[in-house]
This record gives sequence, structure tokens and C-alpha cells, in this order.
Amino acid sequence: MDHNIITKDGVEIVIRDLIGLTSSQRKEISLEARRKTRDQWIDEDDNVKVKLKDSQKEEVLGTLKYHFKESNFTKLLSLFSFTDHAEERAIERIENRDPAQDDVEIKPMTKIKILKALRDASIVHDLAEWKGRGRLSYRLIGEVDNIETHICISFHEKVAIITVIN
Repeated sequence: MDHNIITKDGVEIVIRDLIGLTSSQRKEISLEARRKTRDQWIDEDDNVKVKLKDSQKEEVLGTLKYHFKESNFTKLLSLFSFTDHAEERAIERIENRDPAQDDVEIKPMTKIKILKALRDASIVHDLAEWKGRGRLSYRLIGEVDNIETHICISFHEKVAIITVIN
């Protein structure tokens, strides 16, 4: 179900609700949204944290697992998009390289490692985040190269991988 919220500057944002937000969760986001303009929400590091119920975390996992029906990772790459930020963090944190160098691109194998970590993830962090966009983001906990790795995702037409933290 979709929910409309309004920011301080009167911008109406439609949140595409994947997990069945409760009325109190929707109210929390709506009240917090009024504190800042849409641009401030997007540009600043601040966000609204929403405590997830177990059933909502299961919905996130179920929706994610649905995308892994395809087992060919080359084909899977077409179902996922990596933000520039996610690629930079993966280059820095998984590949141990400097993403600031002009010729540095994320290795395809790194993307596959991240996808495998998402496929095998069974833990969704207790808090979802809203940051001025039409969707919440969720942090899943998996492993890349035997190191616990947190991968933030959001569901769009593709599953957007927002950042990687280890």
C-alpha cells in the first residue's frame, strides 16, 4: 500500500510500502518528514529510523529471495542495481582499493560476492530507514570473504544496493 507524506517545503512524497507499515510507523515518518525540506532529507546524513516487526523483516527477506529464483549470477546482475555510493564503498571496503582514482571500477566478481551475501542473508537489521525518497531502505547482514558485511538495499524496479559496510 502507498502512503503520502509531506515535507517541510510542502513536497508530497509517495512511499511505496512493501512491508505493510503500521499506522504508528506511518505516523512517525509523516511527523519527522515535516522537520526538513525534501532536499535537506536527501542531502544530509540524517534519516528516520523505523523499528521493524519480525513479520516485516520476514517480508523483506521473502521479497529479496524472490529475486534469487534465477541462479545464474550474470543474469542476476540485471535484476540488481548498484548505486555509485555502493560501488565506491565496495571498492574501498571489499577490494581494498581507492575509489577516488579515475580508472577504478568495481570488479564484476565483487558484485557477485555481494549478491551471494544477499542471497544467503538471513538477518534484517531491526531498523529500516527513510531518507526523503519514495521507499524505505533495509540493512541485511551477510558475509563477504568470511567477513560480516552489512548491505543496505531498497526495492525499486530493480533491487537497489545502496551501500556496503564491513
